[in-house]
Amino acid sequence: MYTDASIFLFLLCCCSFAYGDSAAEQTINTNIFGKNRPINERDINYKDHQELLLMLSDINRFAKLLEHQLNLTMTRVNNIEHILSKRISDFNNSSGKKDMISHSEQKHTAINRKVALTACTEGGELYRNGSLIDFTDIRQLYGMKNIDDFKKTRKFTCLSSGLYLLSVYINSFSHGSQYRLLKNNMELGRVQIAPDRDLGTSSWHTGSGFAAAMLNVNDTMSIQAWSSVYIAGSYSCITIVKL
Repeated sequence: MYTDASIFLFLLCCCSFAYGDSAAEQTINTNIFGKNRPINERDINYKDHQELLLMLSDINRFAKLLEHQLNLTMTRVNNIEHILSKRISDFNNSSGKKDMISHSEQKHTAINRKVALTACTEGGELYRNGSLIDFTDIRQLYGMKNIDDFKKTRKFTCLSSGLYLLSVYINSFSHGSQYRLLKNNMELGRVQIAPDRDLGTSSWHTGSGFAAAMLNVNDTMSIQAWSSVYIAGSYSCITIVKL
């Protein structure tokens, strides 16, 4: 009896041990295939392959995200370039318009600039035929900046285009004395001061001349002796006015 009971207990323990091993093996051998079998090298390789595919998928998604962000950045850059280009163009157009307006205003100012000059000869002087008469005694001056050139060259040089009036009177006792009013060395008019011979009247005579001329910048006006003529100082003057 004792022997049978001992045998029974021994068998029961063996069954329990076997069952425990079977459950543990089932837990260990349950793999991704859903089969209860020992894990082999093929299973490990397959698992590594799956993990590699998952990693590549993540890299691909990250690359697409970077590409999307890059496209957005390039779009923003293009928009900024377009805005800057438009602003530069607007600025250039605005500057061009301002330059045109400024040039127009300067031109308008130059056209409307008042110019006036009255000058006389200083002392008596004999001028030979063809020489320019020198008016160095400046009596009135307005809007004329090149007066030194006028004294040096004996020519009025226009700095502001427009219509000008030239008025001259010259006093002389020379018989048959004459002078010419010139624009750019071209005759505008000719005046005889004294008669060709003594008529028994006063020896001194005054000849007056007037001319209007449209002048452009750098055009000149001058008075030229057209015979040998002695001119009395302070009694011979020129007036130039821009109308």
